[in-house]
Amino acid sequence: MLDVLALHPATAVHVARKLVRRFVGESVEPYGDVVARSARALVESSGDIGAMLRPILLDLPLGRIAEPKFKRPLNFVLSSLRMLDADTDGGSGVQEALARMGQLPFAWATPDGPIDEAAPWKGGLVSRWQFALDLMTGRLNGTRAPLETWMHADEEGGSNSVLDRFATLLLGSAPSETMRRALQPLVSDDGSLLVAGILASPAFQWR
Repeated sequence: MLDVLALHPATAVHVARKLVRRFVGESVEPYGDVVARSARALVESSGDIGAMLRPILLDLPLGRIAEPKFKRPLNFVLSSLRMLDADTDGGSGVQEALARMGQLPFAWATPDGPIDEAAPWKGGLVSRWQFALDLMTGRLNGTRAPLETWMHADEEGGSNSVLDRFATLLLGSAPSETMRRALQPLVSDDGSLLVAGILASPAFQWR
């Protein structure tokens, strides 16, 4: 039965649509031709995902058409830990945070995998903000972000404020004026609230 399902043309189309959605954005209808070619590649290669990706990666101008994506909880947590070079055991602190956000690994109840659309995840913003605050204030069990090494990072690069330096390190660019006004009250001696604010910002969560 699994072989029949895996090789069915409808399965190939379903997987191709999910891949296009992952690389391009939530609206895949304008790219139906690429979806069809990607699905056909999967069938003709007897399940080679690499062959399936070629039409998406090579035939679509991803740099021009790819839309910002709202990070699912697991992506949000992992990117936060990675960008901060955090030391973590991945244990109860991280697992409990993911459970509150609704994406505990291996706990998704349905067979289709976590939803790859923004709307269903936007109800968990408070849990995301709490995770960012717990991470930066040392209240996330088993995880520590070495913020003291960041306080003077990139001073030689000419950034004229802690806010500019942290935003550039975490987002890849200086903050917009709107973001600067929102984050300025969070600037403090140790920088923890400021970094938590950047992690909780739309600029970090939509990437």
